[in-house]
Amino acid sequence: MPEVAAVGAVAVRAGMLLVVRRGHPPEAGKWTLPGGRVEAGETDAEALAREMREETGLLVRVGALVGEVMRPGADDGRTTTYRIRDY
Repeated sequence: MPEVAAVGAVAVRAGMLLVVRRGHPPEAGKWTLPGGRVEAGETDAEALAREMREETGLLVRVGALVGEVMRPGADDGRTTTYRIRDY
């Protein structure tokens, strides 16, 4: 089963958690942490900074890893596993 590296941002300010509404499958329309796939040649920190800029317009400083989850997903009819590392 293919594994896709992804990252998410746990961004908290003044006691509020930043979430975004997914625009693409899987789970389009649902609320989630901002983030996405790690592109070839990117570190997790580079990918997360890029995704935050693209999705929210925010420039961020990526902190420490806070957790990791493995999620099943569908990718072009194949079963794919997403390894999501949250910072």
